[in-house]
Amino acid sequence: MKHYKHVLDPELAILNCKVSNTHQAINPAALFSLLNQASDEENTILMADEFIGEKLKRVNHDYSSEFSADYCVENIKALKPKKISALASTLYSPNNVLASLKQTTPIYLTELAWLKNTFQISSCQTSISLQLLTTYQQLTPQVTQLYASLLMSQGVSSAQFHCNEFIQQTDIMTEIFDFASTQLALTQFPRIYLAEILGFTLAYCQMPTLIEVCFPQHQLSADYFKQRQQLLEKQLPSVTDCIAEYMQLFPQQQRQLWYKIQSGFWLYQLLMQQSKNAFNQFLISTKPAIKDSHQALAKRQGRTAEKYHTLNNRQLYYYLINADSYPDVIKHAREKVAKILNICTVFNRLPFKHYSHHKFNNFIENIYHSEIDSYQPLQGKPKISKAAYIWGIEQIAPMILIDGCWLQRCQQLQNKYSEISRLLFIIYCDEIGNGQLKHNHPYIFQKLLDSQAITLPPVHTRAFINHARFINSAFDLPCFMLALGLSPDFFLAELLGLNMAIELSGLGKSYPQLVDEWGYWGIDATIANIHITVDNYETGHTLLAKKSIQLYMDEVMMNTSDTKVIDSHWKRIYTGYASLRFVGNRFKFTLPLYYLINKFGRKKTN
Repeated sequence: MKHYKHVLDPELAILNCKVSNTHQAINPAALFSLLNQASDEENTILMADEFIGEKLKRVNHDYSSEFSADYCVENIKALKPKKISALASTLYSPNNVLASLKQTTPIYLTELAWLKNTFQISSCQTSISLQLLTTYQQLTPQVTQLYASLLMSQGVSSAQFHCNEFIQQTDIMTEIFDFASTQLALTQFPRIYLAEILGFTLAYCQMPTLIEVCFPQHQLSADYFKQRQQLLEKQLPSVTDCIAEYMQLFPQQQRQLWYKIQSGFWLYQLLMQQSKNAFNQFLISTKPAIKDSHQALAKRQGRTAEKYHTLNNRQLYYYLINADSYPDVIKHAREKVAKILNICTVFNRLPFKHYSHHKFNNFIENIYHSEIDSYQPLQGKPKISKAAYIWGIEQIAPMILIDGCWLQRCQQLQNKYSEISRLLFIIYCDEIGNGQLKHNHPYIFQKLLDSQAITLPPVHTRAFINHARFINSAFDLPCFMLALGLSPDFFLAELLGLNMAIELSGLGKSYPQLVDEWGYWGIDATIANIHITVDNYETGHTLLAKKSIQLYMDEVMMNTSDTKVIDSHWKRIYTGYASLRFVGNRFKFTLPLYYLINKFGRKKTN
């Protein structure tokens, strides 16, 4: 079995899965609908991979003459899109311009989607991922807001474009869904298609919108197009640097990578050209493109090669952190989480039965103040020895090196819960440093490991889970967090509860106590200090976690007045909250036991 030494290894691929050879074309509109519903089913992911593969074959056929064989930094800067000719002047009219705006909504409501997962937890310590996060953060809010203003100014609705009903619109061309589905499909493979994503982004930053291509003399709001162009041009140096750095990481594979980057670049050009040609025919014929039946999607079957249910948490950890290469693990992860939550429900009594914001606020506030009141500054020597702390630091590595993992797919919630998604994404970005490595929590913890001469393999590798000094229970909680985070739409209530528990835990007592005692022993306490700062009750993650739950319950109460339904959602949230302690109990109780075994075992050996 091949081992990938680097988390961004160019030879990463989807493993364990096969798609039956049906020879049936994938319908772009149906795939668009599935991907927009944040479908994480194995079949959908495999279809997305096949869909991209077919697109790249077309690119390599149509644009082969544009490819340069050799890589150099100057060639990146010289990679420019080809000008696409405008539509015939006879087709220009205000109605046709408005029609093009309506047609292109699937494309521009999903733009930049391909970058969403490039800063997932497995790769968040790489400078490439951090650069892409910065690019995404700087572009997405502004571009999204500008486009929303443009649609509003023209009276065009963008509502519910993620619903099944949207694809039934007969006036949206297949080629438009083809474009949008490609953008969404790339989202599924942040590492496998990273080279293509980088090239795709480079082309995106240099090309005008489809409306500008078709109608250069349009009379729509100039502010949107001008500001959008300025925003994209500003990101070009960063994207170029990102590509150059990626190429430098793998000097032996530069020729292959350069080809893949160019494939992604010309893929964007191909999609633009196809959409423009289709719109030309659409206006000439005045007949909408006919979409194929998408029932063929249901016929594509995935096959699981790995029997995940036989794996313990230590073994499963590897597949969960590399879920983009093992999409068949997601179904198993969901089943595992559901079982744990069901058991947790039985063993955890609700603090109050009937939900209200007032009761919830009091519940959280009482916990926080109880922790604050119980904190006592260190007096004298800590009860826990330095050796015990260092042992414990090594054992929590599987969890802290993926800090924030439970939220890494929170943007799947954008369509249905936009504000909740926004708040959770703020938390996740803080966890991985907002594009700055020095603020990245896993990186800060890695520095702590280095300072104590604790050497571990990279977290995404099999060697990591095989590290002999780890106890098995060290993987219980991180495995649960990873598994829950893979299906945020399916377990949203529980995810919000777990997030609340994580952000609240340690505040008031545990973190300050660690700072005191680690300081006494000369252990760098930066990781504890940063959590005190970002998780703080008044303005930090704890507040955002609480707001997210309140927004969720507002949504529930807006849709029903049935107290049983309302309380069932509260019960799900609290189950998620209680799951942090429930899942972590085995680790909590076995950690000191195994420390003593390890300590006295070493003495006996010596």
